[in-house]
Amino acid sequence: MKKFFVIWASGSLAETKEFYDENEMLECVRKHHEMYDRLPLVYYGEKLQFEPAEVIKSWKIKDEPR
Repeated sequence: MKKFFVIWASGSLAETKEFYDENEMLECVRKHHEMYDRLPLVYYGEKLQFEPAEVIKSWKIKDEPR
């Protein structure tokens, strides 16, 4: 399901807030602008979950035929 993600930054801390409703997201952006006099980052889309990938433990030079 698609939703809005607002990156709410205050000082050196950042927080991600998720919204399904556009009106609630706009109210959050308005409050952020009132408090910090700047607009937060807003993304629209799906939050993806990733599985850990295989870790390469070592590299070896490939033998070239002569």
